[in-house]
Amino acid sequence: MGSVMNTFNKTVNYFKNNEKNLVVTGLDGAGKTTILYYLDSNYTNLMGNIRYPVNRNKYKDYSLISFDMYNNEKIRKIYSQYLTFTNGIVFVIDSADSERLEESFKELRFLINKTETQDKPLLIFANKQDLKDSISPNEMIKKYKLDDICNNIRKWKIQGCSATYIIGIIEGLDWITKLIDEKYW
Repeated sequence: MGSVMNTFNKTVNYFKNNEKNLVVTGLDGAGKTTILYYLDSNYTNLMGNIRYPVNRNKYKDYSLISFDMYNNEKIRKIYSQYLTFTNGIVFVIDSADSERLEESFKELRFLINKTETQDKPLLIFANKQDLKDSISPNEMIKKYKLDDICNNIRKWKIQGCSATYIIGIIEGLDWITKLIDEKYW
């Protein structure tokens, strides 16, 4: 456990010392690793195959830190460390997993209501749009009232995508990085 915490502390220090950071998160199986692998096949798994993996990657001049959301207070405290130092949030949803969509949006609500994220732009990837049972971004906006929970707080966008077929990923990341660059740099 000590080596895991050492790795975690080094990662947080790296993240807070880097000028441009994005947190990429969502439930396990949503497609975060596929997105990171597409961006750079040399992405780094920082915590190994432990229960709460954290991955690091680059996109343009941004550091991306990726982790799975879990409904667990101890883990949420760890995530808060990353959220404090991020410039934006990318939340990946498996839009074809009807059994876990409600859980995904519950975690999204938790995330965007945190003090650390109030002024951060939000990109939601509605991943797996290539699958026949996927729910469209417009359906998600209506069903989960995204206009109500996102509009009054921050700039946000929902981007339909397929990480497997590399559709919509660059468009979404370009939107959020351009927004951050205009605001801070």
